Amino acid sequence: MIMKTTKNTFLIFVFLLASVATNGQQIYLEAGFGDAFFEDYVNDLGENTLDDTYSKAKRPFIEGGLRFDIYKERIKLVLGANYSTYTVNTAFTSGNIKIPTTYDLSYISVKYGLNFSLLEWNQI
Repeated sequence: MIMKTTKNTFLIFVFLLASVATNGQQIYLEAGFGDAFFEDYVNDLGENTLDDTYSKAKRPFIEGGLRFDIYKERIKLVLGANYSTYTVNTAFTSGNIKIPTTYDLSYISVKYGLNFSLLEWNQI
């Protein structure tokens, strides 16, 4: 039963993608730097035991994908992938002692969705 549902969902998605691909499409690539930190962290006792005053390292990310026009260049279907890395510098506090620690995080994500524009400015 699940295999049939998955197969039908996949076929509908492929059909939708093929029908949308007949309109204009765009390839996009984004790159930049980001940082991460623990905001409003609380432990099991309801206390914030992290020191978030350490430097926030800027780490690179890259994203790319396709945008397909669905309706008069106002609604676009977006399919993409992202690779991000983060370094979080922090310290645990235990009484008067601070224990510095660093978290390194890397992940790959897949993104899909709709972009739409409500207003469009005419260029002169």
